[in-house]
Amino acid sequence: MKSDWEALLVNYLRLYQNFSLNENHKYYDHLKTTIVEMENLLENLEIDPNSKKPMSKPVCRHLDSIIDRSLYVFPSLGYNIREIMQGLHWEHGYEELSQDLANNFAYAEIASPEGPIKSHELILGMVLLGPNCNYPEHKHDKIEESYIVISGDIIHNGNAVFPPGSLIFNEEGKNHQLVTSEKGALLIYSWTAKKEVLEDFEMSF
Repeated sequence: MKSDWEALLVNYLRLYQNFSLNENHKYYDHLKTTIVEMENLLENLEIDPNSKKPMSKPVCRHLDSIIDRSLYVFPSLGYNIREIMQGLHWEHGYEELSQDLANNFAYAEIASPEGPIKSHELILGMVLLGPNCNYPEHKHDKIEESYIVISGDIIHNGNAVFPPGSLIFNEEGKNHQLVTSEKGALLIYSWTAKKEVLEDFEMSF
């Protein structure tokens, strides 16, 4: 089990390393922190696969087909997710959700203060969105966030369409919205913030 989680972290790191660290980019500090902290996690790997019990959500009914499509672009990551998918703890995070969103959205952390990969300086995870899902406008105070699209197309803030392989950056405190096509989508994400923020955050619309 340790090797599966370690391999997943390596795949995350390789994907983020594909993006140029240009100091003029507004997301330079976020990307640099994400990469450095992932390297630190790999050097001092602490894994507790039982820290969160496996949990499914209704949107997981789409996971197999969405992963199948990811194999054309990210075969290593796709097969890697297949290996650990039965152990993922999918959750909603919000106290109140519409029934439609509850049926078509969930996220799973892979590195966080709670585990399964223990991390106090960075949170990593994945977001699963069903077909024609509208993940409504929301924001994260004091947290900078990036997504890498793994499967499906994402319409971000009602404007640009981001295909697989795209990076989406959300500045702290800025509203953002995600909408999928009829194929649904899978994204990986990174949150960077101060340690105390990551240990005690709340999700809200």
